[in-house]
Amino acid sequence: TAGLYFADKSLVNSFRFWTEKIAVRLNHAFLIAVSKEVYEKCMQHFGKHASEIRCIENGIDTAAFNYELRHEAGKENFGFKNGDIIVTYVARMDSGKDHITLLKAWKQVTMHAVNVHLCLLGNGELRSSLEEFVQKNDLQKSVTFFGNISHVNSILAITDIGAFSSLFEGLSIAVIEKMFMKIPVVATDIPMIRSLIVHGETGFLFPPKDYHRLAECLLLLINDAALRLKIGNQAYCSVQKYSMSAMICKHKNYYEDIISGYNSR
Repeated sequence: TAGLYFADKSLVNSFRFWTEKIAVRLNHAFLIAVSKEVYEKCMQHFGKHASEIRCIENGIDTAAFNYELRHEAGKENFGFKNGDIIVTYVARMDSGKDHITLLKAWKQVTMHAVNVHLCLLGNGELRSSLEEFVQKNDLQKSVTFFGNISHVNSILAITDIGAFSSLFEGLSIAVIEKMFMKIPVVATDIPMIRSLIVHGETGFLFPPKDYHRLAECLLLLINDAALRLKIGNQAYCSVQKYSMSAMICKHKNYYEDIISGYNSR
């Protein structure tokens, strides 16, 4: 990850961090970082302790997250109308994923757009407080809490726009899955996301916690079907290297390198 207790300098997290360093050293660990940003953090914190650190970016099951599913999906199967615009956020409900910024933005969106629905996939410790926010702001007709579901791709198949308000990420599988599904994504402008999305070309970025800007980007896509199509297609072309097969090949090579290294001793 790029955040969690790397970012929080509390006494408990400092102890966790210290024990990880000891464990890595004692076990002569070979580490795999899932993105360039995580690789840099691993080198910074574990470079003196690990046997080796290599960057192997996570991969997507392109058979499951196939944009062709979008041509067959029916929004009515989930209680929506075919003309509705569906916005989806897939993330566990904790403070780092910053759902509250998205809900504040959504309140503004619903003031300027009709027939729009926000789908929230995932559970977590903050779900009850988020549901309370939805109730207090009279958003229950346009926000659906799906909880944890196994068929995320079926929801993405009816999704018109992806939202992502997380404050830090190692490598966001959820964003890449949407991009493989040709869904235009509006995401937080943080280092890892900038490695995936070029603002205005393969998606849209907004400053962390800036729900006004997030609402503006969402409304831009909601009101322009041609732009959604263009951004979605360009997003798809930009993420082809994040396939499951490419990831497996790199893992295989890493293990083979380690084994050959031991055999040569």
